[in-house]
Amino acid sequence: MSSKRLLSVVAYAGAIFMIYQILSYIHMWQTVQPIDQSFSELLKKEILQNYDLSNIASEEEMKNALNLILLKYALDSKSKNGKVDPVLNPALNNKGVDSGNGANPIFNGDYILNNVSVCPDNLEVIVVVHTAPDHFIRRQNIRTTYGSSTMFLPVNIRTVFLVGRVKTAEKQAVINTEYSRYGDIIQGNFIDAYHNLTYKAVMGLHWVSHYCSQAKYVVKLDDDVVFDMWRFLSMFHARNRFMSNSMYCYVRVDGKIHRKGKWEVPKEMFKGYSSYPFQHCIGFTVIYSGDIIPALYRASFKEPFFWLDDVYVTGILRIAAGGIQLNQHTRDNLLRPTLGGLQCLQELGRKCTYLSMGATEETFHATWHAVKRRSHNPLRKT
Repeated sequence: MSSKRLLSVVAYAGAIFMIYQILSYIHMWQTVQPIDQSFSELLKKEILQNYDLSNIASEEEMKNALNLILLKYALDSKSKNGKVDPVLNPALNNKGVDSGNGANPIFNGDYILNNVSVCPDNLEVIVVVHTAPDHFIRRQNIRTTYGSSTMFLPVNIRTVFLVGRVKTAEKQAVINTEYSRYGDIIQGNFIDAYHNLTYKAVMGLHWVSHYCSQAKYVVKLDDDVVFDMWRFLSMFHARNRFMSNSMYCYVRVDGKIHRKGKWEVPKEMFKGYSSYPFQHCIGFTVIYSGDIIPALYRASFKEPFFWLDDVYVTGILRIAAGGIQLNQHTRDNLLRPTLGGLQCLQELGRKCTYLSMGATEETFHATWHAVKRRSHNPLRKT
């Protein structure tokens, strides 16, 4: 038997064994949370027809993948002919949220404002900032600090700000003026609202995939964050760390599913779960290797909408894409969304390990100057 044919046989046998493991796990899952036979058959069909087993390299990944499939059905208790119709909580629709019908794709390139020439061929880092249309001061703060395209040369960095549709022509005129001046606003044709952050996140995946796919790193930030670009370049870029198939963030393990409050998940979604059965990022800062962005975007075509963007992108889409490593530094405070970052920097200086920290408009510049003092600005004096 030729070596090529032998490898094919081994690969086939491995796939069969993995199918057996998955089906065994379905049986085990039924013993702790009974489901009817037709539902079980639907799950098996979903696994065998729609999921790439070659990306499942371990028993833990296999369990994560199955949990994701189970959750896909738990998102909406109603199914028709084996097809799930994902829906948003109707109570949320009164908040100016585009609910649509939950159909995929979530975002397919419907831009109001789009600069396709932001990223040069030799780009190394693209910073993607989630921002609200009226947060002009926050965007200015970022443009003149860690979002600068010239401050960190010779490393090529660009920054874009993601917004949605505004409600009045007057507000749109302000956005248009800012876009004309800076060329860094990417505006999608969906209502800019808190419960539409998943639209914004998937728009970011689409935009990077289509117009900035050459970036080695994608740094996703909220606009109330101070990010130490010098420390990032020293830790990641200079050492070629997490260059492929990687996601780096502050990882939430067994994150609670909130049924009330700011992060409310309707009772119709994730029935029977009090916490998410997979790890995901706290989304104030997420660092992606550039190569995984297209896979995450493609995964959004088959995974139903879920309004919490952190859970959706870094949990559901990550698992659906397959083969993406979720990394957290051994110092668990390296990435923190805390407003205590300024105090940490002032009191500990270089011993303060924060890479990313929260800041208000009032504390932003003090925090940034403390970051500069800690880093000694090794690339360029400012």
